[in-house]
Parts: sequence; C-alpha cells; structure tokens
Amino acid sequence: FRPQHLANTAWAFATLCVLDAPLLDSIASAAIKKMAEFKAQDCANTVWSFAVLRCVDSPLLDALSSAALNLMEVYTTVDL
Repeated sequence: FRPQHLANTAWAFATLCVLDAPLLDSIASAAIKKMAEFKAQDCANTVWSFAVLRCVDSPLLDALSSAALNLMEVYTTVDL
C-alpha cells in the first residue's frame, strides 16, 4: 500500500467513528515501514485519525513525530 492509501483508510474509519483495533494495528505497522515516503498530508491524516479514535500506538506516534520534524520545512498553511 502507498502512504496515502494507509492514511485514507484510517481517515475513513475515524470519520465513521469505527474503531477496528486489528485494522489500526496493521495500518500502524505498515505506516511505520513506509514513513520515509509519507507526505505532510499523509502524516496529518494518520495522526488525526488515530487521535479521533483515541487509539494510542506509541511507535507510530514516534515515527509520525520524526517525519513531521523532517517535513517541517515543506509544510504549507494547509498542512498545519
């Protein structure tokens, strides 16, 4: 899966307020492996989705935080 696919899937479930823990675990695992390919919007959508669903995945949050810092120079006001 591409980062956008992972982020969009998480976003769709969060928008519907559907907490599927096994799915989110799989998304988190795949996202961590692809984090170098994540764009600002992918990071934002993924972290928003996990927050809305109150799903805490520390390794994913660490990876997203690191990616966000690396992308800080290319963020636009839309990304923020």
